[in-house]
Amino acid sequence: MIIIKAVNKPLCAVKEKHLRTEIYILWLLILFLTGYFLKSPSLAAGSVKNALNVCAAGLIPSLFPFITLVNMITSSGLSDRISHILGGPLAYIFGIDRSSACAIILGSLGGFPIGAVCTRELYTSGRISKSSAERLISFTNNASPAFCIGTIGLAFFSDIGYGIRLYICQLVSAMLIGIIQRKPYREQENHTPTAGQIPPLSDIMTNAVSSAGMTMLKICSFAVFFAVIGDALCLVCSRFFGDITAALSASVCELTLAGRRCVLLEKSAARLICAFAVGWSGISVHMQCASVLSGSGIGMKRYYICKLFQGIICTLMMLIFI
Repeated sequence: MIIIKAVNKPLCAVKEKHLRTEIYILWLLILFLTGYFLKSPSLAAGSVKNALNVCAAGLIPSLFPFITLVNMITSSGLSDRISHILGGPLAYIFGIDRSSACAIILGSLGGFPIGAVCTRELYTSGRISKSSAERLISFTNNASPAFCIGTIGLAFFSDIGYGIRLYICQLVSAMLIGIIQRKPYREQENHTPTAGQIPPLSDIMTNAVSSAGMTMLKICSFAVFFAVIGDALCLVCSRFFGDITAALSASVCELTLAGRRCVLLEKSAARLICAFAVGWSGISVHMQCASVLSGSGIGMKRYYICKLFQGIICTLMMLIFI
């Protein structure tokens, strides 16, 4: 008993120290934002207004129908059909259960946080294990081709070719992250859900729309909040450290803001920093995924580490293109 207490005491001390560090970081953020809101309330209000415009003009039109569609696909049993056709090769490549094929495909095409939405549905329905779910979310949450090509490539850089190369770099880096974590397929657990009756059409439709609405509310809330934080950091960094540092701070916080800041830089630096921002995805997107997975029991630690490495790999691949 004495030995067990001696071992547990250092572990508790480390955990408590880690918790204190997180609290101190939160306190610093609160003090920083309080000072910013008191000193420049008009700038903060402008950040909120701009972020809401982005949500109304870009996020909601592109994501809400797709998230509704994902909910309909998973609840109607169509995802099982897709996984039956395409699941074998993808399961062998990534060492995951074949029912995860739908999350890989939709996460690559639908944008943030479709991969997390699909993963949660697969895990809560018993189709995949917890370990498979944590590996799955680490490489299936990616920006959509419409965002990379239309928003960043065309709207920000006036270069569709760059948007195409950016999407390719992001997708390849995500697939490499998935392959690196691969486990031998024979070791995968076969999580086959118990056969159940498909809900009535009215239930499928109402649940899909209402669930998508709540998900969009969370996504827009995080996008607005981190746009405010990103604008404040960019203001400080641009004044004291220059535009490159401001763009890097924006890439850490919020992806759309990072794209706007990168346009102000020299061409090569702008494209490299934007590539990192897309691969990393930004804290705003990470919090969106965390809100989707909240209460599911799926851990996020692996996800954060993998997204950081994905940002680095995406940057190196864009360097080759440049």
